[in-house]
Amino acid sequence: MNYYLKAAVMLLSAGVLSSVAMAATSDFNITGTVIAFPCEVDPDSVSQTVDMGHVSTSGLASPNSGHTWKTFDIKVINCPKIPGGKLTAKFQGTPAGDANTLYANTGSAKNVAIQMAQNANPDAIQGNGSTMTVDVSDDGSAMFAMRARLYSEKGGATQGSIESQVQFNFTYQ
Repeated sequence: MNYYLKAAVMLLSAGVLSSVAMAATSDFNITGTVIAFPCEVDPDSVSQTVDMGHVSTSGLASPNSGHTWKTFDIKVINCPKIPGGKLTAKFQGTPAGDANTLYANTGSAKNVAIQMAQNANPDAIQGNGSTMTVDVSDDGSAMFAMRARLYSEKGGATQGSIESQVQFNFTYQ
């Protein structure tokens, strides 16, 4: 009889506990975004090299001296053809020194860095972590017109090679 009493108490307890557990309700939201097929970097713009040419150390001898700007374009194609579409590039590379406005030279020349800017506005420096937004044209393409130059923040540039890498990450809006 003790056994039947324990079983009955357990069944009643389970019923009470399950009704308590089922008394609470919960709502949740499901969110997300449907995106268009992403844009592509034009094959002529992928992994391009901007040749800075031969630069005399005397041209970078003084602090905060820069050499001649070299222009280049990054073209993006096959973006969604939506009126008012915009494409943002985020620039990422190893900064030179404490400032994010110059990119480090990993070549053998010392006291030399790379400075990048928008071609239409040389004062719009595109350093590490900066962004640039352009309109997407009716044909689904976008052009980032850029310029780069060698720059010596400290002066006293030494001879040697110049190498630097900057990555562009694109976001369509």
